[in-house]
Amino acid sequence: MKLEVQHVLVFALIGFVAFILVVLAFVPVPVGNQDMFIQAGAAIIGILTLVAGYYWGKSRNSGEGGQ
Repeated sequence: MKLEVQHVLVFALIGFVAFILVVLAFVPVPVGNQDMFIQAGAAIIGILTLVAGYYWGKSRNSGEGGQ
């Protein structure tokens, strides 16, 4: 299996955001800003899902990686 540059970038981005979320999980969040942190986390996860889905669909439809 050939690993393309896009896949490496997507996995690096996912790992970086996961690292940030783990760090934020251990940092005490002020009570007033809790909703903002939840919304930011949901937005980051949504954007990553869109990007990963785009590249996954692009790699599936290219015809190279059939079963």
